Amino acid sequence: MFSTHNVAGPLTVGQQSHLPYYPLVDTIKLVLRQSYHFKSLYRKVWTAKQKAVAQIYCDLDESYNKVPRLLEALQSCYLGTIVI
Repeated sequence: MFSTHNVAGPLTVGQQSHLPYYPLVDTIKLVLRQSYHFKSLYRKVWTAKQKAVAQIYCDLDESYNKVPRLLEALQSCYLGTIVI
């Protein structure tokens, strides 16, 4: 479950610049605006995305450690697949 918090004063670009840019966040913002007529801040969508990833994968580093096994499974299922 997510909660919202008020931030003292408006955020400036300099305060937001520590957040990395992810095109997925812009896509989520667009879907929220088009489907629900809800305008959201990049910071809030980015934070929600991070929380969702944490819930799904528990730990981002742990999920990246699973990639080699997943690629190996892909190779065994689809002969001719080349993993670099």
